[in-house]
Amino acid sequence: MHRNKSQYNYIFIHFGLGLIVLFFFHYGIGVVIRTDTIARYDYGLLENLRLYGQVHPPNYELVDIPKDFPLFLGMGRLDMLADVEDVQFLLSYELKHHDPNKLVQVLKENYAHADFIMSVNAKQDVYDPMIDFFNKQ
Repeated sequence: MHRNKSQYNYIFIHFGLGLIVLFFFHYGIGVVIRTDTIARYDYGLLENLRLYGQVHPPNYELVDIPKDFPLFLGMGRLDMLADVEDVQFLLSYELKHHDPNKLVQVLKENYAHADFIMSVNAKQDVYDPMIDFFNKQ
C-alpha cells in the first residue's frame, strides 16, 4: 500500500507523540485482549469513575442504532485492529437486523487499519464510494 507520507508529518506536528501512545494503548491492547464488545475509551479505574461513573468504560449499544440509519462499514483484509472477522461478528450479532438497503460494506484487500486515512488511493477507494452511498440516502 502506498501511504501519503505527508500525513505522518501532519499527525506528528498537530497531535504529537502523545496521540500515538494513546492510540497504542486504546487499540493495541484491544488486539491482545478481546472482549467481544465495543466500548468507550478506557482511561483507567479512577478516571473512568470520574468520567463515566463506573470502573469500566460503558459499551456502545450498537443494537440501539435505528435499523434504517445509513451505515458504511469499511474494512481491510490486512487490518489487524478491526479485522474482517470482527466486522463479520458485528454484522452477525449487533447489526443483524439492520436494513440491508441502509448498510454497505467495502472490503479493501490490500488495506490495513491506517490505510483508510493514509493511503494515497483512499479518496477513490473509500471516500468517493462513501460519499456516493450517503448522497443516495
